[in-house]
Parts: sequence; C-alpha cells; structure tokens
Amino acid sequence: MWSSAALAPQGQADEICIFDPIDDAYDAWKAADAAARVIEREVQETWQRYERGVGAGPSRGLLREVACLRLEARDRLRHAIRLLHEAGYIQPVPGAKRVRATSVV
Repeated sequence: MWSSAALAPQGQADEICIFDPIDDAYDAWKAADAAARVIEREVQETWQRYERGVGAGPSRGLLREVACLRLEARDRLRHAIRLLHEAGYIQPVPGAKRVRATSVV
C-alpha cells in the first residue's frame, strides 16, 4: 500500500512543507547578506593589515566582489519588501520617495 511517509526523508514523515514566496525571498536575502558580510569583513581586515604595514590593500577583484555581493543582497531585500507590501503586511510611509525594485531570479 502506498504511503506519503514512504516518500518523506527519514524522521520527517509528519512534516508539511508549504511554499511561501515571502519566506523564500527573506531566506534568499539573509543568505546574500551573510555572503556579503563575509567578504566585507575580509576587505576590512585587509585594509587593517595594510594600515599596519603588514600587507597590501584589497585587490580590485575583491573590492568588485564585495560591491557585487552587497548589490545582490540589496536587490534581494527590495524584492522581499516588495512581496511584503503586495501581501499587505507593510505599507509605504506617506511622502516617502518610492524606489523601484528590481526583479530577482
């Protein structure tokens, strides 16, 4: 006899998975933000070593990488906020400048 428990991973037979685009967008932002913070910390440590005279400053590639990761995190945050707004969880502040969100794939 067929059972959904047979298809579920071990120890998770009773869990129900619900797809929520807002949660997914939030998780995507958190992951992108964490990645950006790691590289930002590396850039900061590199500058500190440079100021102490211990090494060279951060490379252009590292600076470009941190800028791209931060931009990606910002775009994902805007996407999550847009979804929250569309769902009615948040409302724009009256008189606030409207920022156009970019789509995140």
